[in-house]
This record gives sequence, C-alpha cells and structure tokens, in this order.
Amino acid sequence: AMLRIDVDGGSPYATPGDNPFADGQAGAPEVWAIGLRNPWRWSFDGDRLYVADVGQDLIEEIDAVSVRDAGLNYGWPIMEGDRCFSSSNCQSDGLVLPVLTYGHGDGCSITGGYVYRGETMPELRGHYFYSDFCSGWVRSIRLGADGAVEDAREWFPAGELGMVTSFGIDSLGELYATTANGKLWRFVSG
Repeated sequence: AMLRIDVDGGSPYATPGDNPFADGQAGAPEVWAIGLRNPWRWSFDGDRLYVADVGQDLIEEIDAVSVRDAGLNYGWPIMEGDRCFSSSNCQSDGLVLPVLTYGHGDGCSITGGYVYRGETMPELRGHYFYSDFCSGWVRSIRLGADGAVEDAREWFPAGELGMVTSFGIDSLGELYATTANGKLWRFVSG
C-alpha cells in the first residue's frame, strides 16, 4: 500500500479527510493506494506521480498517474507488470496498468528516478529517468499528455555506471545518480 499522511496535522500525524479510506471502514485511513509490490522510489512531476515497482519473478514496471487519483489498485498480486501473476486468466478491470515494463532478461530490480526539469540539458526536459540495479543501464521515457510513452532512450549501457541505487535532483532540477560502489554521478550534456 501507499500511505498519505499529514505530518503537521496531529501527534504523531493526522489522516487527510479526503483519503479514500479516511472513514476506516474499508481499510486503514492512511492508505492512499494499494496493489504495489515493492516500490523502489517514486517521485512527483507537477500533477503526475511516477512509481517504479520491483517485480517478483519476471517483470519490472513504471506507473504514472494523476496525483488526484485516490484509491487506485496497481495490481499486485493479481498482475506482475502487465501480465497475470498467479493465473493465466486474471481480471485486470479496475487495475492501473504500467506505462512501461521490461523483463528480467533485461534486468532484475528497477530503480526509479525523476523527471528532468533542469537547464543543463534542455532537450531532455520532461524525460523520466530510471535504471536497473542488476544491469546498471540508465534509460528515460517521456510521456505525452495522454500518459502514453512518446519517447524512450538509453543513456548509459549496462554496467557503465555500476549498480544504480538511487537518483536525486538538486534545487535547480539537475539530475544525479548514486551507485553501490559509493559514487555520485551528475548528468550533464556530453
């Protein structure tokens, strides 16, 4: 589940009244969304939320939804990415399907990042950057207004940076990556 709390609203926190289960009748009042297996980083870009969710056996996924959509079900354990997980005839009605998936032949553990909004690489504004911990490549996607992938690119091939553990952005929107070998990488035009 993904939780949404108000850290300034009470002690130790308050539950926003517009959470989908705020009344506590159908679920914990802190729950904002369900059906995530192991989200490894999520980030906001304007009114869109990006979630990188690590798969179980076969599929890694990126979900992108409006920040206003409460009570969404991202599909786990019914679906793994865009495929049925435990049955070949699962029902995906009402589930959020990912905007991008890749199989374990291409990696094994997605590392979510950020949408680039910096000045150093203006041609990449709007690209969401992500990596795979096992493979170490870095890729990006840009979504259209309808939420579909319009542009997908690979920036660093497998292993060039090492095992990417996380991404970060600074106050100017410039993009960074950290790796398991202790290095910090800053993205700049080449």
